[in-house]
Amino acid sequence: MCASVVFLVSETVIMASQQLIFDSRHGTCKWRTHKISFFLQFLSIMFASLQSSFSSAKDTYYLGFLSPFPIENKDSLIPIHLAQQWQSAFQVALEVLNSENRTYQLQSVLADTSCSWMKVLSLSHIMDQKNLIGVVGPACSGAALSATQYFDQETPIVSFAATHESLSNRNNYPNFFRTVYGDKYQTLAMLSVMEKLDIWNATIICAKDYYSLSIGSSIQQIAIERILSMKVLDLGEDSLININQVREILDGLNANNAVILALPPLTARDFWTLAVQMGKTDFPRWYFGTDGVTAFNPSIDGSTDLVQAIQGETGISPLDGDAMTIMGCKKYFDYWEMKNYPGLPQGGLYNARSYVTHLIDTVALYFKIVDDLVESNLSVNASAVLSALQGSGIGSPIVNGCTGNVEIDPETGSRKVSPSRPSIYNVVSFEQNNWKLSARVLNVTFINIQPIFRPTSASNKSNIKKKNRKGILIAGLVLFSAASIILLAVLLVYFLRRRGAQATNFVRMRRHSTSL
Repeated sequence: MCASVVFLVSETVIMASQQLIFDSRHGTCKWRTHKISFFLQFLSIMFASLQSSFSSAKDTYYLGFLSPFPIENKDSLIPIHLAQQWQSAFQVALEVLNSENRTYQLQSVLADTSCSWMKVLSLSHIMDQKNLIGVVGPACSGAALSATQYFDQETPIVSFAATHESLSNRNNYPNFFRTVYGDKYQTLAMLSVMEKLDIWNATIICAKDYYSLSIGSSIQQIAIERILSMKVLDLGEDSLININQVREILDGLNANNAVILALPPLTARDFWTLAVQMGKTDFPRWYFGTDGVTAFNPSIDGSTDLVQAIQGETGISPLDGDAMTIMGCKKYFDYWEMKNYPGLPQGGLYNARSYVTHLIDTVALYFKIVDDLVESNLSVNASAVLSALQGSGIGSPIVNGCTGNVEIDPETGSRKVSPSRPSIYNVVSFEQNNWKLSARVLNVTFINIQPIFRPTSASNKSNIKKKNRKGILIAGLVLFSAASIILLAVLLVYFLRRRGAQATNFVRMRRHSTSL
């Protein structure tokens, strides 16, 4: 028990220090302002952890969490604010579900995987954790591919964001599962959007990254008639892209053709930043992004110039649900707000779009499996959880979660798709300072929610028409004014001449009367 207490306290310190590091990035003033509340939050978390550890009536099992830590990491492809959201969402889900009437509790074992397959090689403390029933994550496909080789095949790994299609291969990755769809369904959604927007001769730009190459190649294969070429960006030191390579690629493109960006979030930021500097985001150029691109929020991780430059650009985003109104999900976000944990998605509808709610549903899926095992008086261990995820033992669990009904397809290990449960993606446009919902794709059916068009055709043509109308109006006013001045001048001359003629006739009449 003492070891458990020490572990829980140390874990709390790690969480608290992560929040401190994240907050310190916003400036010293913010740290000073929140110093007291941070300390109280630290004490409340530590007290809750100690209290749960001394509850002898409850069995304790452990759940690993593999995700980027919200700290500065030059090699990371994930923004700090998104990593913070994932960390908080995982903790919120654990605390909320542990607080419900259960005879057991799940405690976390954390590990920073960034998006690096090499980081996975340092996860021995999770592998050695007693009573470990499974792992949540990794978020990135590269780290997920590595984790499946590092963990023994009796340990289930359930990701909330890794979409690499090869992970659906049951022979190669028998212990890997995910509460999201594989890239196959995202590419079908992309094709549906390309057809709707009449995209032809597009160029795909991706990076030398597991996720990026996978989704880029999939789009090229499924929409081959609409794709002109695919360009691959080299990632150098600190995962930076080469400015000369970007310039060469963009200089060689027809500005009237769309560019499909299949990039991780921070690579998308770096690409767009360079494109803005080169003047390659101006009309008529336009871009369409995958879910990695829309996970990047320019208003948080970009410059003011970048925010203005990509207004109207569009992309695909996962259906994360309406986190503020779905009753099954509302409890998590209410608790998140009450505890004042960092990273709470603000604004309501669809703002928790970057797999945050998929993460919550993944934790809920583990709880559902353990609930079923306990109810059936079966042993709770990693092997039993794995059997349930594979559709054997107690059978496939179904969770009515934030993103709808979540069920794992035993044949693919991915989220199950059926006629009654279609794959769903949002089509979003960047407006003002965030990605806003424009349309939705169910399997391959495109559903308009708001009018959607090429961001740099209809919208800019509308602006150009407005500018032209304004120019025509100004020109008309100038011509009208000039014509009015000329008319007034003519009338003035006419009246002056007429008055002069009348005066002359009057003089002549006087002279004539005098002579008489």
